[in-house]
Amino acid sequence: TIMQNIHNRLLKGGTGFDHIIWITVSKESYLEKLQNDIGKKLDLDFRDDEDKLSRASKLLVALERRKRFILILDDMWEAFPLENVGIPNPTRENGCKLLLTTRLKGVCRGMETERNVEVRVLSKDEAWDLFKQKVGEDVLHSSDIQALAKDVAKECD
Repeated sequence: TIMQNIHNRLLKGGTGFDHIIWITVSKESYLEKLQNDIGKKLDLDFRDDEDKLSRASKLLVALERRKRFILILDDMWEAFPLENVGIPNPTRENGCKLLLTTRLKGVCRGMETERNVEVRVLSKDEAWDLFKQKVGEDVLHSSDIQALAKDVAKECD
């Protein structure tokens, strides 16, 4: 995905960020799962009986200590208040950035995003052209691969 590509580029360094944290949120995610996933990336251990507020407090302290971090929340389906999870509001002063992906404009509005980048779906022809460009001529001449690749390109519709 595009976000994987961005994540990999960030990991290569030279961005000025000390920590890059990527979390796949997904449709079935709930607050505790999101807190646990972020906590694991930060090497935090939560007790099973720990409530959401206590977890949020620990996450907030851990993230604020890190400074200069990017938190990528991939595949969001619902907006939520950052403080409920324990994510500091991104500011110039604290040096943190929040990137999110979603299919829903309402999530962007609910998260009060500053900048939105809309990615449109490729047409069949665009998908096929991209595939041809990436695989090279030798692969394209195989009839088996060509048929399979055209089927895959159709999925972009």
